[in-house]
Amino acid sequence: PMGAFKGYILRANDFFTRLALSEKALPKELNDIVIVAMDNQSLKQEGMRWPWSRQIFADLVKKINEGKPKAIFLDFAFLNKSADEAADSLFAEELRKAGNVILAGYFEEKEFTKPYELFTASARGVGFVNKKPETSDSMVVHRAKVVSSEKEEKGYSAEINTLALARGIPLSSIRYDGNRVILSPSLSFAVDADGTIPINYAFPYQRFANISAHKVLNAHSGFNPSVFKDKIVLVGITALITHDTHMTPLGRLPGIYINAYTMLMFLSGNFTMAFPFWLGKVILFICVFALGLMSFQLKEIYSAIAFLCFMFTASVAYLVLRVSTHFTMDIFSLLFLPGASYVTGAICKYAKLITESQALKRMVIFEPSTATYASRYFRVSVQHALTVAGKSPEHFFCLARINDFERLKQGSAHRLAPITKMLSEAILANAGKKSLIARAQEGEFVFCVWNAKRGVIEKSLLRLCRELEKREFIIDKEPLNLSLKIAAIDFPRDNIKRYDDLVSTCRMLLERISQTPNEVNPAIFDPERDKIIVSGDPAGEAQLLPEDGLGYVRMDVEERAKELEAAVASLTEQQKKIEEHYFHTMHSLVVALEKKDPYTAGHSERVGFYATELAKGMGLPPQEIDAVNKAAYLHDIGKIGLPDKILHKNERLTEDEFMYIKSHLADGAKILEGLPFYEQVVQYILYHHERYDGKGYPYGLSGEMIPVGAQIIAISDAFDAMTTGRGYNEPLGVVRAIEELKKCSGTQFNPACVKVFVELLEGKKIYALTKAPLKPHG
Repeated sequence: PMGAFKGYILRANDFFTRLALSEKALPKELNDIVIVAMDNQSLKQEGMRWPWSRQIFADLVKKINEGKPKAIFLDFAFLNKSADEAADSLFAEELRKAGNVILAGYFEEKEFTKPYELFTASARGVGFVNKKPETSDSMVVHRAKVVSSEKEEKGYSAEINTLALARGIPLSSIRYDGNRVILSPSLSFAVDADGTIPINYAFPYQRFANISAHKVLNAHSGFNPSVFKDKIVLVGITALITHDTHMTPLGRLPGIYINAYTMLMFLSGNFTMAFPFWLGKVILFICVFALGLMSFQLKEIYSAIAFLCFMFTASVAYLVLRVSTHFTMDIFSLLFLPGASYVTGAICKYAKLITESQALKRMVIFEPSTATYASRYFRVSVQHALTVAGKSPEHFFCLARINDFERLKQGSAHRLAPITKMLSEAILANAGKKSLIARAQEGEFVFCVWNAKRGVIEKSLLRLCRELEKREFIIDKEPLNLSLKIAAIDFPRDNIKRYDDLVSTCRMLLERISQTPNEVNPAIFDPERDKIIVSGDPAGEAQLLPEDGLGYVRMDVEERAKELEAAVASLTEQQKKIEEHYFHTMHSLVVALEKKDPYTAGHSERVGFYATELAKGMGLPPQEIDAVNKAAYLHDIGKIGLPDKILHKNERLTEDEFMYIKSHLADGAKILEGLPFYEQVVQYILYHHERYDGKGYPYGLSGEMIPVGAQIIAISDAFDAMTTGRGYNEPLGVVRAIEELKKCSGTQFNPACVKVFVELLEGKKIYALTKAPLKPHG
């Protein structure tokens, strides 16, 4: 997909090819090929100086043929006849006798150049040996040309012809259908449109059987030609003087080895495999998209780990495929493009972060509705200038007050925001775009002009005041006249250390303008006449402006968090006070109710005491103990609406009167409902007459359906009624009351609550508010 990176793509594949060599198993067909090499040793022998005479080649063919090989390929271009015609004739004769020799030709400018016609006629066939570099700049041979294209003279490669000869297939029967080279119905090879096929460099070239030509020709070497029996013999030059060397994924190799790799690939069927074009593109797209999205979405450390894992996994997976299946693909693109996508995602992420941080900073420091900077940012910026500025005055701090602001506020309160914005824009237009402006308090602006001369500021501020007096502002289609009083002071000065000193001094100057009829507006600080007003608490000085872009945002968030915490604490305190006031009001009503009946006087306090102690004894959380306490004190507040004749009746109640009594629970809940801080209290009051066995009222709840606080109040209410007496009932002693509680445990009361309450009483951790002695019954 990336033509500009073709060289890198090939080098990446070459790198993985070399890595895979040491792990691959050797094909058994390797034993079917023997290379006879004109090596350095052969060329050093007496009488064998290069170039060789045709007689030596004749002797070599004769020696090889004595071993009865299946086929012989001579990787030499015998283009012309030599000066020794006898030697040529002898060589032609040996070619004819052998009957199994393929000679080499080559294509040059689309013309097939064949050997000398005598040799062509004597040999079994001729095949071209053009090695095809992948690109002109890399010159690395990755592919073998096996069939000529339509624009070239018809022919097949030396490897195809040699293979056909070795398999006993007539060369004339070889054909090409546009997609495959067909040697026989059972033997064919798929090729690309240009007639080439990828070469599988499956193992180091040293694994080929290699015999020196000198050893074959030397009668005294003891060489046995039988090593060539039924083999395919490839004859070529490997000496250093040769020009027939080419760059391959395994380094520079003589051409005869490239022929050998191609021949072995045809013999073994170990062709390189690849994904279908569309599948490769889909995989590449998914990886590119996933890496880019991951880089953009995940945290830096997680995305970096995921990226490294992807690179490692892809590399290892490709290496395994290369070793096990001779698989090949564009691994460079698979690693480079997702990597580039990852980097692009990271760049986009940081670009977005920078953009958002700037927008966030702008949002924090600037108020668009009034066209002013936030007061805290202005304060910090001025304090920073006070701290880091040089000795001589460089800047001017100005305080502007809107004249007749209170009248303006009363008549145009809804238009204060647009008025503020218009005035701030007018001030900035006069002071310059690099100036800072903020609101100090209602009706006041503060602005700072950096690096200004006193004379320039005086003229500028005077011009601003005059322009505002003449200008008519239109707000909501109504004309409005606005004017300012302005005070200014240059800084830094030795006596000014804090922002508040500047504000106080300018306010003093404004007061002088207001109180002195002939005072010039604006008023510029004059050290001969005016003095610095030092105010403020040194502990409350503004912090210095951070150097990094988001430093102020961080500072502002921290300050706002502190302000929010203080506000929440204040609201919480106010809520507590409201709760207490409301509780005391409600409790006062209950106390007033109880004072009407001597039998119930003090009942709510006693129930509140018992319930609170029982809640503590049961280990309830503090908030729940507090709710139980309040509910116990107010549990009878609903009786306010009961008739006195029922409330004070000493005899047993009738059924209708008892229905009135039951209604006090709902009435009490209605009095307190709607208050979020009394939500638990309402439930405890509403359900404190429910029974553990489900026979209580108002809803007949049972067991754990009844809130624990309501169960605690039920026990406390019953215990107080038993020990103090109520209506027609006589008071019981504490011991008798404990027995009644135990008797009703599991029916009227929660057994766990009764158990704890009795333990507290008998352990004297609480006491009964009665004069009845705590002693054993009997």
